[in-house]
Amino acid sequence: MATKKKTKQEEIIATVVEERVEENVEEILEEILEENVEENDAEPNAGAKETYKQRNVLEEIGDSIGKFAGKTVDSIKQSIDKSLISRNTVMTIRVNDDTNKKLNMLVEAGIFKSRSECAAFLIEEGIKHQDPLFHKIEDKLAHIEKLRDELKDIIHDELKED
Repeated sequence: MATKKKTKQEEIIATVVEERVEENVEEILEEILEENVEENDAEPNAGAKETYKQRNVLEEIGDSIGKFAGKTVDSIKQSIDKSLISRNTVMTIRVNDDTNKKLNMLVEAGIFKSRSECAAFLIEEGIKHQDPLFHKIEDKLAHIEKLRDELKDIIHDELKED
């Protein structure tokens, strides 16, 4: 099976995910080793055997986490690609300097090809994150539209009578 060459965006995401996974695994290992040393001070040989077993288990967990991280990177990439495919409306927006710098950072890091692509992705993710709010707004707008229609009917009826 041919391996697919990773894009710069995929490589950066993979590196960040792997670094975070390694940090977490190292912290967990340290905690377990500290606890094991405290518990097994009276029996050094039993503690060494237990530590060896725990390291093997943690290495297996680390491998599993690494595989999961790889899948997560692919999932993030697919999410970005999917959200960018359906772009078909052109908008002109103004952003403050800080936002512009952050968009430029993501482009320079190779995560996005352009500020437009980056902004489109971030806007879509923000909207997804605020989905419950948008449902409330949609409900209120439907209610407002209903009231407008009622008002139009009232005005229409009043003008008819005159």
